[in-house]
Amino acid sequence: MKTKLTSKSNKGISKTENIVIQTNKLEISSFVKRLSSKINLPSDYDYKKVRTDYLEDKHR
Repeated sequence: MKTKLTSKSNKGISKTENIVIQTNKLEISSFVKRLSSKINLPSDYDYKKVRTDYLEDKHR
């Protein structure tokens, strides 16, 4: 997400607005890229089931 400052005049009155330009591209830091490259999960990995099982065991 990037912020751009613009100036707009309305009947001789000038004001500054923040216009937030949203893009679909997320900026991922090199640190996060390095971390994620070390993880190898199978394509059919069901993280919701794993998390549910973990929480059920934790709260027994």
